[in-house]
Amino acid sequence: MSLKAFGVVVVAMIVAIGGGWFWGASGKSALSAERRAAVERATIAEARGALLNARLSVIASNFGDAARDLEAARGLASDLQSRLREVGQPERAGHVQIVLTHIREAERLTAALDRGAADAAAKAAETLAAVGK
Repeated sequence: MSLKAFGVVVVAMIVAIGGGWFWGASGKSALSAERRAAVERATIAEARGALLNARLSVIASNFGDAARDLEAARGLASDLQSRLREVGQPERAGHVQIVLTHIREAERLTAALDRGAADAAAKAAETLAAVGK
């Protein structure tokens, strides 16, 4: 094989590898954004579920379960807020801060065995639903 033919083969391989890499990477950012959005929706749904469970527990005067559900919702909302800040969505992260305020109020009322915790949990769930839209 001549040096010229060898050079052509090497250039062709480099072009093929580079083209394959660009082709494979072209849809990766869109896929990553879709995955991130799906994770956000799942986190919001899970946190809302915990808040609604807490509300039902307060209504049933089961303040121990309510406290556990509120703690879970607070953790999920805090994680969501961190992820929103990381991806540059400070407005939505601010709305999650309002949710966290309602959750803390519900936790305070639950610790005081106050049925008003159900209303605070409901406000948190409503605000969280607005974040998901």
